Amino acid sequence: MSFEELYKRFNTFDEAIAYVDGSYDETLKKYASSEIIITNGELYIGAIAGNDELMLPMKNVAGEILAAMRAVEHCIALGVAKVYLCYDYEGIEKWCTEAWACNKEGTKLYKEWYDEAIKNIDIEFIKVAGHTGVELNEKADELAKKALREDII
Repeated sequence: MSFEELYKRFNTFDEAIAYVDGSYDETLKKYASSEIIITNGELYIGAIAGNDELMLPMKNVAGEILAAMRAVEHCIALGVAKVYLCYDYEGIEKWCTEAWACNKEGTKLYKEWYDEAIKNIDIEFIKVAGHTGVELNEKADELAKKALREDII
């Protein structure tokens, strides 16, 4: 769907679409996340860097997880009933659906968070191919990289 079509489709607080991505910079020793959300005809953009010692060893995956959590939490705060969570790293879905085992502490915490979140919002996962020209996925990737340098956007 084009950007304009997404605005038309997500024109109520009943549903939202969120594109999330994460990044990591070895020299800075930090990860970053970004989320782009459309709901009620509004665009919400956020990005933040982190270096939590528990998550840092997971590198860019830490950013991917943080982005998914921030997007869903933002939607819950807005009162959205359902979010279509678009991601390019498959663990975002697979840890939640138990297709993958949660072996690291960060993935265990993510799964616990998800189990609580779905009590407040319906989450539908949508896998998008990274770096293939999907407009909002590319923008989320760009914002996560920018957040590495600026800490917050």
